[in-house]
Amino acid sequence: MSDAPDPQRLLRRADSVLETEIDGEIVLMSMDRGTCYGLDRIGSDIWRTLQTPITLAQLQDECSQRYSGDPGTIRTDVSRLLSELVSEQLVEPVP
Repeated sequence: MSDAPDPQRLLRRADSVLETEIDGEIVLMSMDRGTCYGLDRIGSDIWRTLQTPITLAQLQDECSQRYSGDPGTIRTDVSRLLSELVSEQLVEPVP
C-alpha cells in the first residue's frame, strides 16, 4: 500500500473505473487493470461521496460525523481505504 494522499489535495474517481451496485454495496471494475474490487457498506458510501471531488481531510471529517466510533480510528480507516484506492488507480488526485 502506498502512502496516504495529501489530506488537502482534491481526489476524484478515476474515469476508467466501471461500477455497479449489488445489494447496496459497490463493485468496481478497473478497465486499466482488468480487476474487480468489492466495497463493503461503508466503503460504498465513501465511493458515492467521491462522485464529487473531495479532499481526504474533508472525507475524514464527514465520516467522523456520519459514523459512530472513535474519530481517530475513523480517520485512520478512511486514510487506509483512500490509500488503497489510489494505489489501485481507482481514485486519483484532481489535476
